Amino acid sequence: MADLNDMTLDKFKLWSVNALRVYLSLRKKSITGNFDEIAARAFIAWEENIAVDLVAEQQQMQLLAEYKAKLNIDGEIIEDPMTVSKGWLSEKVGMSKWPSLYIGDISEYLHTNQPKDLIRRVVNEYKEGKAIATSQANGLRKCFTMTSVKVLTNVCLSHRLHHHRL
Repeated sequence: MADLNDMTLDKFKLWSVNALRVYLSLRKKSITGNFDEIAARAFIAWEENIAVDLVAEQQQMQLLAEYKAKLNIDGEIIEDPMTVSKGWLSEKVGMSKWPSLYIGDISEYLHTNQPKDLIRRVVNEYKEGKAIATSQANGLRKCFTMTSVKVLTNVCLSHRLHHHRL
């Protein structure tokens, strides 16, 4: 990020959308809108010298720590998929590298992590072959796979084995 002593709207417009949203959320300001609105809101927050909310900062730090922990697999740090710009495989090419997934796996995950009404709906839609309609309604259009999917596949399998041992 830029030096915050001498900011202008143009300098805020050099920031990424994510950086602007973090800046605003730490000051309990709205993060919705298009890029120009978000940049302008960040500039106004800077002009008004709005202080960082300590609770929001702690929450942001906790979320970042949780995210980083997900990248640590058995002591090995995997590359952050959100920062990878090259090496992605299209869904058609990458799907052959995905681990097998069965209704039992989906059911087990849902029963341990989701509300019962969602479980019932998803399992019924899966049985009726409506899974693709559900994913499209939620905005999922294409799925890309990292070329290092072997690491991720091993993680999925080792997680499954570990989970069954518990």
